[in-house]
Formats: sequence, structure tokens, C-alpha cells
Amino acid sequence: MVPNIIVFDGAVDDFDHVLKYAETAVFEDVTSPVDGRVYPDVHVLGEKERDAFTILATSRTGLPLRCNLAAIRKNHPVKTTTEGLIHADVGHGDFASVFYLYDSPPGYGDGTAFWRHLRDDVEFNPNTTHIPDELLPDLDNPQKWDMTGFVGARANRFLVYPTVRYHSRWPAQGWALGEKCRTVIVAFYDLVSNESAPSHTV
Repeated sequence: MVPNIIVFDGAVDDFDHVLKYAETAVFEDVTSPVDGRVYPDVHVLGEKERDAFTILATSRTGLPLRCNLAAIRKNHPVKTTTEGLIHADVGHGDFASVFYLYDSPPGYGDGTAFWRHLRDDVEFNPNTTHIPDELLPDLDNPQKWDMTGFVGARANRFLVYPTVRYHSRWPAQGWALGEKCRTVIVAFYDLVSNESAPSHTV
């Protein structure tokens, strides 16, 4: 059974430290080894930070998770594209998380959306390795999908979901206000045993 979406507010006690780290990090364009796409404005976190997310995800969800990759990502409207907007994080482990660093700007409605493909009536990718070829042309087109859920961006909010679940940032383009823009920490996890844990559905 796939656990539901899990959301925690006030996820870390030292949020100001995390925010300062993110705001002073050095960002670069990174090519994904999974899908081959170039992602702009990424800061890949090291082993120490991955270990911290392992502890955070395990303690908050009760699931035995191990972080295999974590990175800070900016989504500035000038650099953000809609290529592969709606997707599943297949190839990155069993679970993924989004840690929001900023509240959504007033009137913008920033957050993470979850989707069901209209033609195929699916919310979860059918495998853990790749998205089916017949779905690839529809990943950039929200009109081919029905939004089934939405988690709004809030500073120090921690969202966890199965990597096979179709989702996207939403709205599609990032936001920018002055020197700030949409910035989140994304992380991916392997499930290291078959233990289960209660979840919070949104």
C-alpha cells in the first residue's frame, strides 16, 4: 500500500539557519543523470545535509528512509521552463520531499500540485524506472490532466510523497520578488525496510 501525502508545518527548529544556508549557497546548472535534462540554479547538498534529511524524514514520517540525493532549487520565471512540468520522480528512490523556504507571495498560490491523467485515469506511474512513452507528450500540458490535490508553499513546511505519484510545481512558472524567487529543497529517499507508518492526508 502506498502511503498518502504527508505534510508537516514547523518541520525544523533551526529554520533560520537552514534559510541562511540556502540564501548564501552557490547555484549552477546541473544535468540530471536520470532524465538527462539540464536544471538551472541548483545547489547539490553534501553527505552531512543528506544525513540531516534522512533524520528529518524518518522522524517526521515514521518511515525508515535514507536520503540518496538532496538539492536546493530555484525557480525564477526568467529561467524556468515547462518541459516535463508534470512528472513522477521515478529513478530517484521510493519517496521524495519538498522543503519550502518561503511563503507563497500574496495572490500567487505557489505550491505543489498532484495530478491524474485524464485519458489513462492514473495518478501513479506504473513502474519505478521510467515514465511510459505514451505519456511523455502530455507532461507539458496541464489540460491533459486533472489536479487532484495541492499543497501550498509555506516557510518551514515539509512535504513527503511517493516518487511514483504525478506532481508538479504550481503555477508552472516560478515567482520572483526583488532578490527572492521560488526556492525549495528537494530530496529523494530509499525505503530501507518494509516498515509502515501513519500518514497525514491533505
